[in-house]
Amino acid sequence: MTYNLGEKLKSLRKKHDLTQEQLAERLGVSFQAISKWETNAAVPDISMFPVLANFYRVTTDELLGVDITLANDKIEQYEREVYRLLSEWKLAEAVDEARHACNEFPGSDDLRFLLAHTLEQAQNVIRTREENLSEAISILKKILETSTDTSGRIACQTALTRLYKYSGNTEKALEYANQLSGLQNTCPCTILKMGLKQGSDRVQFVRNCISQFCSWIETGIESLCGIWPYEYSDALTPEDQIALLDSMLALQSVVYGDELLAGNMKAVQYTYTKATLYCRIGYIDTALDELEKAVFYAEKFDTYDESATYTSPMQYGCKTLPRSHWSQSAFDDLHNEFYGNGKKKYTVLHGNVRFKAIAERVRNSVSK
Repeated sequence: MTYNLGEKLKSLRKKHDLTQEQLAERLGVSFQAISKWETNAAVPDISMFPVLANFYRVTTDELLGVDITLANDKIEQYEREVYRLLSEWKLAEAVDEARHACNEFPGSDDLRFLLAHTLEQAQNVIRTREENLSEAISILKKILETSTDTSGRIACQTALTRLYKYSGNTEKALEYANQLSGLQNTCPCTILKMGLKQGSDRVQFVRNCISQFCSWIETGIESLCGIWPYEYSDALTPEDQIALLDSMLALQSVVYGDELLAGNMKAVQYTYTKATLYCRIGYIDTALDELEKAVFYAEKFDTYDESATYTSPMQYGCKTLPRSHWSQSAFDDLHNEFYGNGKKKYTVLHGNVRFKAIAERVRNSVSK
């Protein structure tokens, strides 16, 4: 069935109880133009469609007869497929799928953002790292030019901060980072302070906030202790950094419970970082103890139930993250520590029999 734009425009005008002359006056056009639109003798100029949509309080898609429900369903299908490919680390296929989705729905900011995200994930997989980052940056900046969605703009600004950092442009990264709200001005913090949630909704909201704030504290401690960015920090002594990481491990247990679930990956990183710090101050046996703890947490991470919920009072009933949230298994991460980029941090241990046994255990446990 052919869509009749004229009939749609006529129906909307009558719904608002307007004559052609009244509508023409409101829009600043001639009533003859209105008449031609409604009889399909002419179509509005493309610049008029947003004006008409805003005037009648409808979307341009509805004005043009696009089935929004079907379109949204298809967009969600694309999103699920792209995230499935990302979770399986099929980055090139994920980029192709996201690009295809954008070609079909060029007006979807969600899909354009997803394409930028897949390009960020595929930095060194397709083309060159610089080409992927450059395209992702270009996509996000174009979204910001037209988007009025607050949460979408924040997501773009956050992503641009990362991408410019990855590109080596710290000045530009800071420019976008400074556009983001401070912690006290965020939605969760404001809702908590003003008591805008009540009953069971309030309990669930508070638990979500605690998880977010715990993640924020983690980011700060990781920065102070050289976990992110991946370099030693000179601001604190190794002893102070160890104390901070111990505090973070204790906080994790309080927030998520002793089982930790997805939090075991962080525990792996904190314990092997403590091991490197103990190596720096000459506590070799203690360093090896920490590495054995890292292996313990790695085993817990690589085997936890992804459908489980936390049982701690702070997070009771909240679902854990799936392992696909991480780019690799915990043992892969440990393997990179011992045999890859982190190898030099353990030079003092390379001749140690106990270290060799731990490293061999890690080598035999990496994903195939």
